[in-house]
Amino acid sequence: MDNLHSYINNMFADFPEGPNKENLKYRVLRESEDRYRALQAEGHSDAEALGLVIQELDADEIRRRFDAEESTYRDYATRGFGDNPAADYARKFENKQRVRTILSTMLWPVTTITYLLMGFLGGLWHPGWLIFPIAAVLQRLIFLI
Repeated sequence: MDNLHSYINNMFADFPEGPNKENLKYRVLRESEDRYRALQAEGHSDAEALGLVIQELDADEIRRRFDAEESTYRDYATRGFGDNPAADYARKFENKQRVRTILSTMLWPVTTITYLLMGFLGGLWHPGWLIFPIAAVLQRLIFLI
């Protein structure tokens, strides 16, 4: 297994440094280790399994994967997420969720305090209970925002 690690580390030696390099190297290493173990389970010796895994590794294909990931990363880094409609939608959705949560969290304590104040200060216990169904309707309206 150490030979496999050394081979893959040497394959990635001339790649530019960065998070994409480490991520891809990790994925290739895990895939290769899985393939190595599968070949051993099929009855191949350690040397045969290592040789087959190394033969199956396509350095050109790995380089193409790396270049594609790097170009995607550079595109997002240079453009920013403002040009990405999916990211804009996700950010807007998160903001709406935050507002909904804040309003919903405030609604029920305010409703309860209002009911108690109406009851203790105004003696409006009987008509005051209507504030709770009204709050339930407001709760539904909050989630329609």
